[in-house]
Amino acid sequence: SSKGNAGMKRLCRIASLAIVLGLVASTFAADAKLQSGDYVAVIGDSLSQGLGPAIERWMNPGVVRVLSLGRPSTGLSREDYFNWRSGMRLIVEEFRPDLVFVMLGSNDAQAQISRDGAAIPVGSADWVKGYRERAAELLREATRAGTHVVWVGIPIVKERERWDFYRRVNDIYRDTANADPFGTFVDSWEPFEARDGGYTAFVRNERGGLVEVRAPDGVHFTSTGYGFLGKMAIRAADEAFGMPRKAVPFNV
Repeated sequence: SSKGNAGMKRLCRIASLAIVLGLVASTFAADAKLQSGDYVAVIGDSLSQGLGPAIERWMNPGVVRVLSLGRPSTGLSREDYFNWRSGMRLIVEEFRPDLVFVMLGSNDAQAQISRDGAAIPVGSADWVKGYRERAAELLREATRAGTHVVWVGIPIVKERERWDFYRRVNDIYRDTANADPFGTFVDSWEPFEARDGGYTAFVRNERGGLVEVRAPDGVHFTSTGYGFLGKMAIRAADEAFGMPRKAVPFNV
C-alpha cells in the first residue's frame, strides 16, 4: 500500500541517519520557542557524551526528552573524518529539535582538511578563518530552522600546553553564538578553574563541600562534574530563550 511504502521510506531515512551518527533517534517537533513536550539534542565530541546524560538527568522526562548524539574524536577540523555540519543538517531536517547543546573542539588542534583535500596548518590565518566559517555554518544549520543553540565552551584542562588553543577556539565559539539571536555561549573555563587561575579537579558545591568534578585524564568530568556543567548549560538556555517551568526539577 502507499501508506506502507511511505512508512518504509521513513524507516530507511531514519536508518540512514543512524548510520551517519552511529545512534538511534526519535521524532522531534518544531517550534519557535521551547514548549512543554519538546525535545532537545546534545552533539559534539566525547565531552558532549558526558554532558548529554547530565542534561537528561536534570530534565523532567514528562516534559522534555533529551537525545545525546555525541561522537568521540570528532570536531570541526577534520570534516573528512566526521562532518558535524552535515550531521546537524540531517538532525534538523529529520527531527526538528527545538534546542541543541553543542560541545566540541577538544580534538581540533590539528590541520584542517579543505574540500579539495589540502592540509591547512593549525594556527595559521587560513586555519582560523576556516574554523570561524565552519563554526558559523554549524550554528546556521540549526538556527535558520528556528532551533536554539547553547554552545558550551571547552573547560580548563590539566595540560597547560592546550590552554592557549582552547582559549582561542572558545573565543570563536563565543563570538559565533552571540552573533545569532538563536544562539548563546556558556563559559565552562572559569567556573572550573582554581582560585589562582590554574587547574583543579575539585570545586565546592552549593553547600560549600569540596567535591571532585574532573576525571583522572584532566580533560573530562566525573558524573558530579557533568551534573554541574549540565545545570549551567540549562540555566544558560533558560536565561537566553526561556524554559518551561516544569521542564527541570530545580529553580533555573
